[in-house]
Amino acid sequence: MSSFDPPAEDYYDVMSFQELLDSGWKIENIDSQIDAIVSEYKVVDNSEEEWGTAEKWVRVLNETSDSAFALFAKDEPKQIIAYWHVVPITNELYEKALSGENINSKIDIEDIDFFTTKRSYNVYFVDLFIKRSKSNIYTVSAINDHIDLFFGELVSRGFNVNRVCANLTTSRIQNFGPDLRLNIVPQQQLNKTNS
Repeated sequence: MSSFDPPAEDYYDVMSFQELLDSGWKIENIDSQIDAIVSEYKVVDNSEEEWGTAEKWVRVLNETSDSAFALFAKDEPKQIIAYWHVVPITNELYEKALSGENINSKIDIEDIDFFTTKRSYNVYFVDLFIKRSKSNIYTVSAINDHIDLFFGELVSRGFNVNRVCANLTTSRIQNFGPDLRLNIVPQQQLNKTNS
C-alpha cells in the first residue's frame, strides 16, 4: 500500500467463528458462504480420503471456533469475503506436515494441542480462502494485519508460536501464498525488546 491508502481496518472487519455464532449467525449460513468461496477454486484433492469427513471437521471447528476467522467488507457485514482457520497441533502431526504429508484427513480433537499452558506451540493453517472477486492487495493486507494481531495476542498471553506451516492445495493459493506474511517474532527476541 502507498502512504495514501487508508488502513485496512477502515474497510474490513474480522470476527472469529465463535463471535459470529455468539452474535446470532447460524452455522448453516457460515458453512454455505464458506462452501461458495471454496467452490471458486480447484482444490487439488477434495476427497474425504484427503480431507476427512464433514462430521469430523464440525467437531474440530466447534472446539477451535476461536481460531477460525471470517473477513467482511464494512459495507457488506453479512457477506464473508475471506476466511482462515489455524489450529495448534501436536509435534508428531506437525512433523508429518513438514515432511509434505497432507494431514487434513488426520487432524481430529486428540491432535489439537490447545492453547492452555504458557509454552511453545506448533500451528497449522487448515484453510485460507478469499472470494475471487475480492482478492486484492487490500484484502491481503487486512488478512495479514489480523494474522499479526492474532499471533501477537497469543504471544502476549504466554503462548509462544514456535512454528507455523500450511498445506497449499490450490494453484491459486500456491501462487498467492508468497503475498502473505507472517511476522512472528520469536519469544526470545520479544524478551530482549521488552527488557
